[in-house]
Formats: sequence, C-alpha cells, structure tokens
Amino acid sequence: MKNRNQIAALAAVIIGLVFLYQPRYILLKGIALLLLTLAAILSATSFSKKRIVEGIAAISLGAGFIFLYLPVSKDTPILSTLHGSAFHLLFASAIAFGMTTRLKKLAAIAAAIIAIIGLVFLYQPYVFLFTLDMPEEFYSLRQLQDAIRNEGHQLKGRLFQFSILLKDSALHLMLAGMIVVAVVSPRKVLIERMSLGGITLGLVFLCQPFWILLYQTGFQILLGGLTAFIVVAHR
Repeated sequence: MKNRNQIAALAAVIIGLVFLYQPRYILLKGIALLLLTLAAILSATSFSKKRIVEGIAAISLGAGFIFLYLPVSKDTPILSTLHGSAFHLLFASAIAFGMTTRLKKLAAIAAAIIAIIGLVFLYQPYVFLFTLDMPEEFYSLRQLQDAIRNEGHQLKGRLFQFSILLKDSALHLMLAGMIVVAVVSPRKVLIERMSLGGITLGLVFLCQPFWILLYQTGFQILLGGLTAFIVVAHR
C-alpha cells in the first residue's frame, strides 16, 4: 500500500504539472490543482524521508511566491503562465510543507505573518483615488486606467498598478499562511474558532449593503476561513 501511494503521488505530480503548464485548456488547470493537492497529501504521508518532501515543498513555496509577483503582459506569455501557476504551487506546497516540517513553531509564526500580510494587502487603499472626482465604486479597472492615462498621472498610474498587484496577491498569501498554521499549530481549538469567525465575517461582509470595500473582500475572507477550518478539522 505504501509503495502504491508513493507511485500515485509521483504520477499525480507529473500529470498535475503537465496539466498546469499546458497553454490551452483551462479545465486541465483546474484538474491540476486537485492532482497537486492529492500529490502533496500522499507525499507527506507515504514517503519515509520527510526531509526531502519538506525541502521540495519549501522550494515550491518559494517559487510560488516569486511567480506571484512576476510582471505579466501579452508580450511575455511564459511569465504569464508562471504567474498563473502561483496559486497551485502555493496551495499544494503549503499542505506538504505543513505536514512534514520539523520546525512547527517557527513555521506557525512565519505562516501567521504571511497571512497577516495578505490581509493587509487585501485592505490597502488605492492611494490616488482620493484625488479623482468619481467615487471608487464607479470605477472599473479599464475606466481607472483610462482616467489615469487621459490626465497624465504617470506616478499615480504606477501606484495604481502596484496597488492592484498587492491586492491580487492577497488571497494567495492568506491561503498559504492559513493552511500552514492550520496544519502545524498546536492550538487546534483556537484555529477552529478563528476559522469560524472568518467564515462568519465573510458572510456578513457579502450580505451587508453599506460599504462596498467589505462586499468586495467578503469572498476572500470567507474562503480563507473555510479553507483553514477544513484543514484543521481533518488533521
């Protein structure tokens, strides 16, 4: 059974990576996330050399963080593909790393810091919007870019792009951090309560009609809390 799980883990990794980096079919990229997650769980439970699995997971986490902040444009399809794979790598690697790491206390602290940074990125403001005439909720991304270009706000445009980059990476950081914390933290009851709190807040944010920012971020809070609760409840 153990050898069978090891073979299944290796097969899932190979097929998952092939599906992840093929350029045409979005459905295969979704399947790749399931395969890589399965490979992470099987690798952490079936291989006796946990240190090797931990090292590979740590490298994959680092690659995921690097890919997350790669510049993306139509002229750089390779970078765009790597950027698009960041979520898969971070999600699967966080599971494998949390299940195999020896430095549980240090890993829990570092992961909690990463999750908090993600939360800060999620709520950092579009700094230049206060100088424009229209309220934030009336702007789509394209409208904001056109407004910046028409008024010649080059510095504000760069700040806007940087702000978008931080906000887009927030969920990735939150999920990776929460998964590791949920796996390695000895305070299981506390993590469960915090996860339930995140689920509750996410639902409230999505249903409240008063503040557009809370509505826009409610899904991320809900998903982060739900993911952490599922992980901590099954460990």
